[in-house]
Amino acid sequence: MRKYVLILFVLSTLIAAKCNKDKECHSSITCINKSNDTIIWAMKTLYASSNLCKLEGTALVYNQSKTYDVRYCWEDEFYNNKKLEFFIVNPNKYNNDTVFYSCDSLEFKNNILKHYILDLEDLQRMNWTVTYP
Repeated sequence: MRKYVLILFVLSTLIAAKCNKDKECHSSITCINKSNDTIIWAMKTLYASSNLCKLEGTALVYNQSKTYDVRYCWEDEFYNNKKLEFFIVNPNKYNNDTVFYSCDSLEFKNNILKHYILDLEDLQRMNWTVTYP
């Protein structure tokens, strides 16, 4: 009996691996700064079911890139027409990224140069790379 359970387990694992192998999976998104200025590439972070937010990001100088890696497939994030938001912010006016603010005040706390709202098709078309400007 144990032998049959083991065989069933191995077969189901192989079948599951085959199904996932056919699925397209990207675990990183890259941002490249092609402007002459230093920028902050940021994502909005929400605080536990509240109306508190902050932008968390990384400074990029001219021609520098940063890759945002996850341990899952970005494709899995796009359920129910969900979109990803990225912000390009002037580092001279960038929120303190250790403090959460009212989500409505992010534009006052940051000088947002560009706001990207991207769906799965956008990222596929852009080859998972956001180039600013």
